[in-house]
Amino acid sequence: MRIDTEVPQVIVEIEDNEYVLAPRTVETCEKLMQVEKDNMGKPLYRLWLAELEIMLGKPACRTLFKDGRKENVDRLQMIYAGVAKAFYYTDEGLRTGAQEQKIESTMAALAPLVELFKSINRLEKANAQGNGEIREIRRG
Repeated sequence: MRIDTEVPQVIVEIEDNEYVLAPRTVETCEKLMQVEKDNMGKPLYRLWLAELEIMLGKPACRTLFKDGRKENVDRLQMIYAGVAKAFYYTDEGLRTGAQEQKIESTMAALAPLVELFKSINRLEKANAQGNGEIREIRRG
């Protein structure tokens, strides 16, 4: 099995401008965890802004969010959701791959049961039409 460890640089486009995301290093992840702890109990938009400053950088955030306290929270949330999805894209890809493998193995395991149910269904239909091989035997 060959394991590919090449990690491409991630760039997001927001309102016709491109922004390079911070690499997903241990340091970056620890900063994100600390920001989450620091913003516990505070409005969610503060956490989003703090995480965006880490993932996009402060200069990009100053460019994107010029309105300060008048910033539209829906817009902020849309930007945050897109950037977070891009930042964690490997997690999603790995999870999706693992889920696909589980689905394939489950389908393979269930295939004999599916065939059994199909056979039972065919026999029941044939019996209902009176030309099937299943016969009811009544005693007494």
